[in-house]
Amino acid sequence: MIDFMFSFRGRIGRLRYFLSSLALSAWLVLGGMITVGIAGVVRGGRPQLAPLLLAALIVIAAFLTFLYSSFSIQARRIRDIGWNPVFVISAVIGVGVIDRLIARAAPGLSTGVLLAGLVFNMGFGLALLFWPGAGDSDSPGAANPRADRPAPPRASAPVQAARAPAPAQRPTGARTTFGLRGT
Repeated sequence: MIDFMFSFRGRIGRLRYFLSSLALSAWLVLGGMITVGIAGVVRGGRPQLAPLLLAALIVIAAFLTFLYSSFSIQARRIRDIGWNPVFVISAVIGVGVIDRLIARAAPGLSTGVLLAGLVFNMGFGLALLFWPGAGDSDSPGAANPRADRPAPPRASAPVQAARAPAPAQRPTGARTTFGLRGT
């Protein structure tokens, strides 16, 4: 299971991508709840430094795990669609960086620019969720990997009968030993 969430190799279908995304979201929410619980520890009216540091470490660990796993399943889903994950994920990150830079450079446009970035990311997420994979049999024109290979030649019935030897007759009461099939 750990290899499933952290491996960049292979492909992942739509249903497994959706369920993996739900599991990652639950992981992030659980990390946030633990953090809020730890950070809420107050003694004598002032927060203690040790619980706050522990909460910060939990948040950082949960976020880094979420980020790595998210990129992992996105790369596998992008590969299933038939695109190159290196280019697509780089383009998505690039659009996000440009979106933030424009929003900072022109504060008057920041609402519209951030909204455009949000719509782009929502479209990307929906494409990953609903775009049929290259191996989906229900999509029209989908490549079926089994259809590309020719069927193996079938042997005729007499040839098969000649290949199979007749079963050997054992004498009554004969003892079979390990590894000597019938002798």
